[in-house]
Parts: sequence; C-alpha cells; structure tokens
Amino acid sequence: MGIYEIKSEFNSDLKRIDHMKTILERLRSGDVFKGATVRDWGTGDQACFEEDECEWLNDLWSEQINKIIDEIEIEEKKFINKWNRSITDE
Repeated sequence: MGIYEIKSEFNSDLKRIDHMKTILERLRSGDVFKGATVRDWGTGDQACFEEDECEWLNDLWSEQINKIIDEIEIEEKKFINKWNRSITDE
C-alpha cells in the first residue's frame, strides 16, 4: 500500500471517530424532555406525556448517549491498536 492510500485510510478512520463525537455532542446538547407526544402513524393514535411522565424517555436518551460513548471508546482503541501496529511493523 502506498503512502497516499495509507494517509487516506488513516484520515477515514479518524473522521469516523470525529463524526461519532459530533453526534455525541449533539445528543448531549439536548435538554431533558419536558413533555412528549407519541404518534402511531399507522392508526393515527397519539399519546401525550407531561413532564412528570417523561422519565422513561429521558432514561432512553441517557442510554443512547452511554452507548455512543462506549462505541467511541471501542473505536478509539481499535484506531490506536491498528495504527500503532502499522507504525511498529514498518
């Protein structure tokens, strides 16, 4: 593999991690849910939840944030192992 291919692969791997961090920051910038309306588009039924009924939604939001944090940590470890190994193999 030539230098340009290696550089391209390195940048691609790094951009993937940066993209995941951007998503994480966007999720973290959201406030807690103060209310919600959930609609079943098939039937047209909807349910409205007041602030005190949204704890489950806030819990789901937190779970998604934690999953992305875990994914980022895994990807960063893979990145370090891959590129550290590539450098030491040279």
